[in-house]
Amino acid sequence: VVQHTEQVVAIEILVACEALEYFRPMKTTPPLEAVRSLVRERVPAFDGDRFLGPDIEAVTEIVRSGAIANIARDLDLDV
Repeated sequence: VVQHTEQVVAIEILVACEALEYFRPMKTTPPLEAVRSLVRERVPAFDGDRFLGPDIEAVTEIVRSGAIANIARDLDLDV
């Protein structure tokens, strides 16, 4: 169950990062920009149709690593 939850969260983060691309050059909040940058280090923005399995797995690994929670902690957000 936890593995599936991590994958669902990863997909939500991936889709949110992609949505932010449509609003460039505007920026969002610093925490969300930090998460977006972290994801974009491993997964490029969509530039057409492609198999998303590797992208989902890369973001799932980010979720599992605790890196996103660390961003919140580093910014003194309640997590």
